[in-house]
Amino acid sequence: MIVNQRWGFSAIIAAVVGVGVGILIAVLAGLGSGSRLIIGVGVGLLIGGALLAIFDRVIVRPLTRPRPGSPAYDPETGEPLHRDATSTLLGWSLEVWTLILVGFGILVVGVGVVMYLARV
Repeated sequence: MIVNQRWGFSAIIAAVVGVGVGILIAVLAGLGSGSRLIIGVGVGLLIGGALLAIFDRVIVRPLTRPRPGSPAYDPETGEPLHRDATSTLLGWSLEVWTLILVGFGILVVGVGVVMYLARV
């Protein structure tokens, strides 16, 4: 299954919102062309990673924490079931997606800086 617990789409939404904010910042700062725009996209990915980390810690974790007193049981094995948010989009947790967004953002900023310095 691609998406489990419906939290995986938050990684995509955080990436899109972050890139949009990064491009908006680059355009408003007058940097909206070529390699500078690439740097804006990278900064946007960093912003998206930060948004996803905040969303994970403030909303997802409290909602997916097992609640005492209301366990559900598997009818075949009889073992208690609990909510598990460790698998979200493509089987990776939101923590992993945060690291992916931040890592890819650092990579894109680095490529943009190298492209900018190569033109100067």
